[in-house]
Amino acid sequence: MENEKDFLINYKVLVSKNTYKQKVYKLSKEEVLDDLDFTEGTDVYELDFFWELRDELFESIILKSFEDRLNEFFYKIHTDQFKYKIASEKDSLKVINLWYNIYPNEIYLFVEPNPDFYNEDKIERLELSLHFDLDEFENLLKQILDLRKVDYSNLEYSLAREELEKEKYLFNLLYEYWSLVKKETNSDIIGFLSLATGGSNYFDLDNQNTIECIHGEVQKYLDQKNVNIKSEVS
Repeated sequence: MENEKDFLINYKVLVSKNTYKQKVYKLSKEEVLDDLDFTEGTDVYELDFFWELRDELFESIILKSFEDRLNEFFYKIHTDQFKYKIASEKDSLKVINLWYNIYPNEIYLFVEPNPDFYNEDKIERLELSLHFDLDEFENLLKQILDLRKVDYSNLEYSLAREELEKEKYLFNLLYEYWSLVKKETNSDIIGFLSLATGGSNYFDLDNQNTIECIHGEVQKYLDQKNVNIKSEVS
């Protein structure tokens, strides 16, 4: 039975490309009514707490919905469930690149061999598409503001998109699940995260160290850490 002191806000989360799941977000009625003393009629730009809440909800509602699929994706990586071009080379891939793209309503991840050590066609690309709906997320945010009688009529941009650091929160999630699954599987695979369109650094998924995205830099970085992996490329 729900607490009668809660406001219940219905919203939908995209759980696959065309499938939504109905959810309920609870707000304390007492907290909302207390907030009216300083939020009623206030412009949303002036409410730092709202933008902080928005970011927390993006992590806990949208990114959290990806946890099972990310766990499965990283399990495939750390247990070497790649499709090798030459079957006898199975278990020989030790350094991978995890590339990412963030689109308006999709996060696209794919794994390839690191080019300092392997040819690109050593394995078939392992891919993961994570879809979300920021319009539905915005509906939730508007309902929260409506309860607090906050004015967002002059907002020039989307409540769900205004300065939302999607990349920052995605990185946090990827680092977390990479490390969790690596520990669970006792894997020795080394991974580097980078933007698929280029113009970005490599980020060591084990410790978040930054390496220039230039050919040879990953091998130099691992040599400095006394990690000896033989390159298969000339």
